[in-house]
Amino acid sequence: MNKQGLKKHFKIHFGDTVYQWILKRKMEDVHSLVINTDMQINHSNHSIL
Repeated sequence: MNKQGLKKHFKIHFGDTVYQWILKRKMEDVHSLVINTDMQINHSNHSIL
C-alpha cells in the first residue's frame, strides 16, 4: 500500500487525518494531566511535547 492509500484508509477507519488524530491524542493527554494532577498548564505543555 502506498502512502496515499494508507492515509485514505486511516481517515476512513478513524474519521480523522493522521495529523488530526495525533493532535487529539495530545490534547487528551494534556487534559488528563491538568485534571488529574496539580501540574500547571504551562508545565504540562512541555511534558507532552
